[in-house]
Amino acid sequence: MWEDQFWHEMRRIRKVIDLAFGSDDFPQSDVDNFRFARACFEEENNDYIITVEIPGIKKEEIRLETGENNELIVKAERKQEIKKDTEKNRYHSRQYAGFYRLFKLPDDADMENLDTLYEDGVLKISIPKNKEIV
Repeated sequence: MWEDQFWHEMRRIRKVIDLAFGSDDFPQSDVDNFRFARACFEEENNDYIITVEIPGIKKEEIRLETGENNELIVKAERKQEIKKDTEKNRYHSRQYAGFYRLFKLPDDADMENLDTLYEDGVLKISIPKNKEIV
């Protein structure tokens, strides 16, 4: 996926700059190792519907956060798996950062009453429209 290649190259450039100027000049964010989650945003009569593709993630590994100005943040993170092969005295490590997506929702989105459904690697978020806001 070209987005992954782009962000990988951006992280590589950031590391080169950090080495040249010191890592304190360019602080790392908490989403540097996350992949950009594919998503679809739809508006219906009474709701906004967001569908996010996050394959291979368990329901309990998904976090939804609300930010300022009607921002909705979707994070899904799998923990690192380390297995030890005692016979060969080796470790097998599987590192997986996860997925991340930020949505800026319209002013009439009722962020307090959203509903979610997660099935087969797809998260569906329904956000009702606040009828009091015109």
